[in-house]
Amino acid sequence: MVLSTNSSPIIRNDEIWIYYCGVNGTHNVEQSISAIGILKVRMDGFASVDADEEERILTTNPFVFKGRFLEVNCDASQGHLLVEVLNSNNNIIPGFSKKDCNILTEDKIYHKVTWGRRVEISSLSGRIIKLRFFLKQARLYSFRFTER
Repeated sequence: MVLSTNSSPIIRNDEIWIYYCGVNGTHNVEQSISAIGILKVRMDGFASVDADEEERILTTNPFVFKGRFLEVNCDASQGHLLVEVLNSNNNIIPGFSKKDCNILTEDKIYHKVTWGRRVEISSLSGRIIKLRFFLKQARLYSFRFTER
């Protein structure tokens, strides 16, 4: 079987669509059967960090934070995801601990992470931080910082 695509991916309704052609033989076979199909993948869904019943922890490399909000693309519908914010010395920034984080238990592409009543995190803008993700029966596809 030969699969090929001649088009660029299309972004539609928070999915990536890729049209492809499949042929049940090689290019030299005269009696081959072909069909056109579509592959639909969630935004940023090509790779994920996965956790089963045992909680897994992922800590990012340090970076300079810029933005107002933290959004994650995750499927935590069977478990949960929590986030801590650390300073450059690996110390938890007060108010941004795992205990302060409001638990994520849904499958959402754009889920704002909050800590208690704290939604906006622009007070950390310009600082070197790390993020520590705690996952249990969850998948983390991506995270990003937004202005709105």
